[in-house]
Amino acid sequence: MAVSEVGVGEGEDGHGPIVAGHRQPAPAGLAAAACGTVAPLGAAPRRPLTAVVQRSSAPTITDVAHHAGVSMKTVSRVLNGEPNVQPAMRERVMASVAALKYRPNIFARSLAGSRSYVLGLLYYTTSAAFISGLQQGATARCRELGYHLVVESLEPANPDIPAQLDHLISALRPDGMILAPPMSDDATLLKALADAGMPCVLISPGGAAQALGRVSMDDAHAAQEMTAYLIGLGHRRRHQRDQRKEFEGHSTDYGEIRRTVTKKRGEPPHSCGGGG
Repeated sequence: MAVSEVGVGEGEDGHGPIVAGHRQPAPAGLAAAACGTVAPLGAAPRRPLTAVVQRSSAPTITDVAHHAGVSMKTVSRVLNGEPNVQPAMRERVMASVAALKYRPNIFARSLAGSRSYVLGLLYYTTSAAFISGLQQGATARCRELGYHLVVESLEPANPDIPAQLDHLISALRPDGMILAPPMSDDATLLKALADAGMPCVLISPGGAAQALGRVSMDDAHAAQEMTAYLIGLGHRRRHQRDQRKEFEGHSTDYGEIRRTVTKKRGEPPHSCGGGG
């Protein structure tokens, strides 16, 4: 049948409009729609995922080894502070570490070996005022050695301290513990740590076992210096405030104070008493 007038419309089969009895080519978008593969109008062409998401990978121990021209084992020995590493080699590796801004991954290092590179600092809530300086020093040294310091407080009156310790050791898997006073003289706590096979260093212990590592102050010499300093300022009367009984490691040597005053002034000191 002849078409008597110009008609503009889409063919029933979706192949394009019929104009003056002749079928015209369908626009690209309509042809794609007829095949069911049309993309949304105005949509940007898709790019590969790798072109959209680009991660900046952090330097690895392999990168440090390549940069320094040494093996990964050598880098590991330097970072772990192992002995028998030549100073020149250590400096070479550390220069590459600094140049690449390499930061060891504690979790990855713990998986690769038997160490967790975590140390614990434990203290009782009653000695919170004492812990600040100790924490600062321990944290700084841990950073230098590539370790992480975890600080935990315990309540001395809590009867479940052994259970709390067991939980801390299981969760943190520390390589060792630092115990602040008076915790460093708590026989129950020390036994619990010994039973767990946990290495410990005690700060200013009193009567703790000599087999454990310890860091102490010479209280007698400190008493001499403090007393001599006060006498040098012209003070003639002293007031000594004693520490609480549980601080065994910090008990004052009154005999040393009296001897120092007598030696400096030729007479025993006038005491104004003390208190807990």
